[in-house]
Amino acid sequence: VWLPDVATMYPAEAATTIVANAPVGSSLQLAGARGYIANTGNRDVLRGWLVGDGVPPGLSIDAELRWAALERLAALGALDVEAIAAEAASDGTSEGAVHAAACRALRPDLNAKQEAWQALMHDAATPNYELYAVANGFWHPLQEDLTVLFVERYFDEITELAKLRSGWVLTRLAEYLYPWTAVSPTTVEFTDTLLGRADLDAGVRRSVVDASDDLRRALRARRAFA
Repeated sequence: VWLPDVATMYPAEAATTIVANAPVGSSLQLAGARGYIANTGNRDVLRGWLVGDGVPPGLSIDAELRWAALERLAALGALDVEAIAAEAASDGTSEGAVHAAACRALRPDLNAKQEAWQALMHDAATPNYELYAVANGFWHPLQEDLTVLFVERYFDEITELAKLRSGWVLTRLAEYLYPWTAVSPTTVEFTDTLLGRADLDAGVRRSVVDASDDLRRALRARRAFA
């Protein structure tokens, strides 16, 4: 399969090129579509794909790809709570409920973030897989100006989470909810202070060490190549 050189293209542009040149219906075309959805800012294209308009030949918008498009629209601020509820009702599966939870957390809206934080930190009734989806959707590179309000709160409140949750659930949430988009020396300082606490849960400590390693490398890269 011949593909143009995509190394110097922006991610969405490169993904579009892959979709256009890959064999129709191939796994390569599907991978390109996923890459496009994850990186595009074009709301109209995504909305079109959801109703079958402009879908590349051979590409099937199944439930997984549909939810990926919906999550991207949510992150772009182009999906309201009513639309999310309608999609969840239309799907009716446990996976649909998980994706809907992610969509709600991804919305660039302070109330949405506060509701997500409340569910993560204080709601014992939310199913675990929905919690994971909310935590994964909470931080987003396009929303740093909004989520910066919660960076310090993570370090202040993560130890209290051990009073509500335990075991694997606690360690996964500590990792997923780590503020990985806040690539700054301040986040590193908060991290080191947290890791210096003698009362920190061992599972939370492992998760924070692992998550902060990626952030530290990202910070070094920005310093080297800014």
